[in-house]
Amino acid sequence: MVTVANTATDQLAEAAQALRVDPSNTRMWHKVGYLLLERGRWAEALPYLQQACAIDPLNRSFALHRALAEMETGALDQAAEQMIICLNGDVIDDETWLFTAEILCRAAQYEMARLCFERATRGTALRQSALLGYAYTTFLTGHFQDALQPLADSDAVTDDLDLPLWQGDASQTIILVGHYGFGDLIHYLRYVNELRSKLCTHGGDVVLRIPLALATLVARNLPDFTIYVHDTMGADHPARQLPNVVTSLPPQVAAKLFYLQALPHLGTFHTNSGSAPYLRADPILRDKWWHKTASIRDPRIGLVWAGNPLHRNDHNRSVPPQSLQPLVEVAGAHLISLQRGGDAAALGILDAAPDIADFADSAALMETLDLLITVDSAPTHLGGALNIPTWVMLPFDHDWRWLMERTDCIWYPSLRLYRQTTPQDWPGIIGQIAADLTKLLAGDRCVLQVQQNPLMPNLSQHPQAMNNPAISALLQQVAAALRL
Repeated sequence: MVTVANTATDQLAEAAQALRVDPSNTRMWHKVGYLLLERGRWAEALPYLQQACAIDPLNRSFALHRALAEMETGALDQAAEQMIICLNGDVIDDETWLFTAEILCRAAQYEMARLCFERATRGTALRQSALLGYAYTTFLTGHFQDALQPLADSDAVTDDLDLPLWQGDASQTIILVGHYGFGDLIHYLRYVNELRSKLCTHGGDVVLRIPLALATLVARNLPDFTIYVHDTMGADHPARQLPNVVTSLPPQVAAKLFYLQALPHLGTFHTNSGSAPYLRADPILRDKWWHKTASIRDPRIGLVWAGNPLHRNDHNRSVPPQSLQPLVEVAGAHLISLQRGGDAAALGILDAAPDIADFADSAALMETLDLLITVDSAPTHLGGALNIPTWVMLPFDHDWRWLMERTDCIWYPSLRLYRQTTPQDWPGIIGQIAADLTKLLAGDRCVLQVQQNPLMPNLSQHPQAMNNPAISALLQQVAAALRL
């Protein structure tokens, strides 16, 4: 049987061979570039798509895919120029609206991006992605309550559990499901107690579907919930010993509901439900980590510089290791690496990651720290849920949860947010953190305190939104296409 991956590889090889035979074949320049795009190989795809556009500069399909490659390699000006070509004409397809919105998001022009996402939701093929983008930009621009239902509607409607979607029967036992990142799940766990009290008023209950890596931590912290582990668990795994963990779907479960689809039932994003800390580490495991890392000087500082490489935006949210050197110079003897797959030895700091088996270990180690410094990944949410002082390094175009301009976080009071003022400006953030670390090591623990601000309506765009000639021209073209 020929796999899809092998078939795609064959297509790429065949297209590349056809191009070698006939370098003037514009369609093959585009095809090779497009097939590389599908694999996330943006930089490799770009020269092929540029050549296709050079031969046929008014071809909208060529321009669209080149714009995507330019965007993912950080060339927003060139991406904007290509999208202007795509927006010319009386008929603009959903893909064009969606990619335009994504480019405007990268430029932090969130209000106009929101309008483009909204236009893309009118179609069907890309509706889920467009709804998700619309919900995120709606929240970022301060329309908090308006974002609830679009965010729920954007959630997946398929799942491998053969159960109907819950229709509101408060007497049923339902299972909360969804293919989310670990950080998303940690965030949503703050709501589960309130959700159960609101959804199950006539004898029903809520079961949580949780991946194995989170199972032990979640089961210990939510002992009243049944935790259904949906991936492989060996006989000696610690979660096996917990009475509320099961590996078979409980027979009383009658329907499923996605976590995001459950949120509108709360009526608000910002709720005191699950106020941090709403997770705690196992004290015995925490003591073990104290002994493992006893050589680290006080104050003890954890460091995470990269997220899951499979995340679509990981190349923007992860920090190049070489950029971390100022932190090592200031606080090397105080640093512990929690970075999975990272080369802590190259930085000259203690590497704890090889001994971290799951999030129960991560939580236990974090509770021995005075401070966690991390990119926007699962450790951010875990540090916040544990109420550990956590400094977060945010990319210019960041996740919706962090709003705009604030240095605090409305969900996690222990988080302090450090924001890029221009795309890829990691040196600026690292410099700020190094300065604050210098104060901390001098004994000023006030830098660990976070000034909490009220939840106020946000700005229509990022304070440092890009507005150079190419982005300005794209905004004008969008306004004309939307007839604003």
